[in-house]
Amino acid sequence: MNPRLIESAYALHTKGRLDEAESAYRMILAEPAAAGDHPYALEGLGVLLFSQGRVDEAAEYFARRTQVPPPQALAHANLGEALRALGRRDQAAVELKRALELDPMLPQTWNSLALLAQDQGRYQDAESHSRAALSHNPRFAAAYINLANALRSQERRAEAVGALRSALKLEPTNGLAMCNLGQILADVGDMAYMAEAEALCRRALAIMPRLPQAHISLGSVLRVRSRHSEAAACFSRALELSTSGSAGASFAGKDSSPAVVTRAVEPSSSDTLADAYHGLGLAQLEIGRLDLARPAFEQALALDPGRAITWAALSRLQAEQGEFELSNESARRALQARPNMPEALWRLALNLKGRLPDHEYEVLRSNALATDSPGLPVGHRAFLEFGMAAVLDARGEYALAAEHLERANRMQGQSKAELGLTYDAPQHGRFITQVEAAFTPEFLEARRGWGDPDPRPIFVVGLPRSGTTLTEQIMASHPRVFGAGELDLAHRVFFGIPELVGEPETDHFQALLKLTPETARIAAKNYLSRLDQIAPRADRVVDKMPDNFRLLGLIALLWPQAKVVVCHRDLRDIALSCWQTGFERNPWTNSWEHIAGRFADYRRMTTYWRKIRPIDYLDLSYESLVADIEPQSRRLLDFVGLDWDPACLDFHQTKRVVRTASLVQVREQVHTRSVGRWKRYERALEPLMVLLDQHGIKPEPEL
Repeated sequence: MNPRLIESAYALHTKGRLDEAESAYRMILAEPAAAGDHPYALEGLGVLLFSQGRVDEAAEYFARRTQVPPPQALAHANLGEALRALGRRDQAAVELKRALELDPMLPQTWNSLALLAQDQGRYQDAESHSRAALSHNPRFAAAYINLANALRSQERRAEAVGALRSALKLEPTNGLAMCNLGQILADVGDMAYMAEAEALCRRALAIMPRLPQAHISLGSVLRVRSRHSEAAACFSRALELSTSGSAGASFAGKDSSPAVVTRAVEPSSSDTLADAYHGLGLAQLEIGRLDLARPAFEQALALDPGRAITWAALSRLQAEQGEFELSNESARRALQARPNMPEALWRLALNLKGRLPDHEYEVLRSNALATDSPGLPVGHRAFLEFGMAAVLDARGEYALAAEHLERANRMQGQSKAELGLTYDAPQHGRFITQVEAAFTPEFLEARRGWGDPDPRPIFVVGLPRSGTTLTEQIMASHPRVFGAGELDLAHRVFFGIPELVGEPETDHFQALLKLTPETARIAAKNYLSRLDQIAPRADRVVDKMPDNFRLLGLIALLWPQAKVVVCHRDLRDIALSCWQTGFERNPWTNSWEHIAGRFADYRRMTTYWRKIRPIDYLDLSYESLVADIEPQSRRLLDFVGLDWDPACLDFHQTKRVVRTASLVQVREQVHTRSVGRWKRYERALEPLMVLLDQHGIKPEPEL
């Protein structure tokens, strides 16, 4: 056979002219002189087919290559990798073992052994095999990618990031390394790296636009950045590519020879689909489309019934829908798949509290006692501590519960700081000062009649845990009312005013002065159009974002016919409840100093609104509401202009999504057990009382 034929085939293969290279390889193998067994043509054609995802055909040619003497380690390594990719793991192990016997220093063999170990959940073996591959070839980018996957599976994300950065130093245009790095940065959740993570994923998509994993990684980043609608679109695109059969295959790790398979691990098609469905479910859950989130989670679990993170996410969804028995069942399924999973243990503790079975309490307790485990992120440790506190509180062991709460809040505060979620108390105080200076009686009087007179919005405001959810639930039980939960729309409208008036770089408060009757109507409509989408048939829509207490002036300007309910409660009970709740995204609830400062700002703001009364509002005391539910509920409905409906007293039976920390309480009949609960933790609250006194704040309800 003419040796130039194989050189020509190799050249075509190396240049990416794969159709021509395949024809050349097949022509060589068809020659009588080759007898169908030319070793280099078999290797080259096998690698070409493998790179196109035609793994069955590739395995056939690799198998034929192993039969051509003399025995070659690379031939067995290539066959082992093809068999692994086909799921024939036992056969793959035999071939890879044979490759090691022939050449224990071949990096490709160690790389494939790492992939096989990763497939089998042997993550420490996957790590050691990847490191062996790198010891024999320090410039093996695919091995760095596989090492990162093994490290990520062991929750060692910082090391995984380092491995992927090493891969990108070797191959700056490696799309798989880019999207994997973006995904891990999203897992870490540090907002300081999210811009880089998004850029990496978008570069990966520019290189590999049909790779589902790249769309999944971008979706994960966007979800962390709270761009949930965009994230949902990414996950949907990944599903489209994965199910269309046109996604193709992408192989990371380059080699000068077409005879070598160098592969970095990508999820299998079923894993990719499960990842995409899971991500789509989370994005829809955050958007509030639970009707779309549930089937997405169910699809992910149909593909991978042992997927603990999806069972935990489904448990959360079911709790928000009031399906607590199902939520408990899903949390337990998560624990079957991943024993000691903090999120699942925490969910069971919150759902059941004092009814948590002893054997599950012991699991929770043993894990909480081991919260210094180096492999457990500090945020997950906080889950366990908050869970312990919830159970101990229900059992009446308040002193011990307080000890767990001290640790839980310290850990969660640390976790938030690591994610860049910090609280700037002076900045918030300045914001309150600016609100007072901007929304003067003169400013509002000069703009009377602006905005939109739509009477639908009902704003329920106050501090978190002041009774806002209960107030919403009572009204949402009325057939003419839709409870929309905590909408951030009013704040979006406010912070969007500079762009609306054509001066995006202008300070928000200065931009207020640039509003005209026309732009004010546009701003008002931006909010109302969202109500049209989420509640097209409701006469009233309740927006119970507590922080809207700062925006009563804006509400008066843009929605002058809206109703506002200001919820009040003893600050000591509010503080205790915030301290017990463990808000994941609230930056000020883990520190007594921040809690006291926030309370002082709140009191200053409500005192100002009471002084100028920009819009008519109802002061509602939590203590009065739970002590005398019917008269106070009638007063509430009368204020918002609705006829009385007895269903409002059966609010605990209303089937609707509740997305706040009160999701368990509002499924119960009204009670007064939460009034004065602070007395059980009086010693723990002593630092708060000193701080409130320094601010000149009395803790009793302000009415």
